[in-house]
Amino acid sequence: MKREVKGCCVQCSHGRCSTAFHPSCAQAAGILMHPDDWPFVVFITCHRHRAPVIPERNKASLRDLSVGQKVICKHKNCRYYYSEVVELTTATFYEVVFDDGSYSDNLFPEDIENRDCVQLGPPSAGQPVPVSEVWIY
Repeated sequence: MKREVKGCCVQCSHGRCSTAFHPSCAQAAGILMHPDDWPFVVFITCHRHRAPVIPERNKASLRDLSVGQKVICKHKNCRYYYSEVVELTTATFYEVVFDDGSYSDNLFPEDIENRDCVQLGPPSAGQPVPVSEVWIY
């Protein structure tokens, strides 16, 4: 019995990057895709080569928030709602890109192994770092 193969992969359009995705998997992962001209048909950018979609926020504007203030927030269901600030906290997160092209943008400084990031600060950009095992629920 002959097995029927269906589907295709699209490769990152950045230089010679070999990262490839099924289009539906790429869409689910939030990969940037848009139509392009022949011969590429689709321009796709993997997480490693993506440009920041949201510009760096001005830290001064975040200090303007206060408890009790009315704001508009994006819910996890991707809809926006009026909300009230009930607490203000700050946290530092690091972003790492793994060898397979996937990434994590919510690592605590303590998740970087063999380095005291709290005292020494973050490693330099592009430096390989060991990451502690993180469970995603």
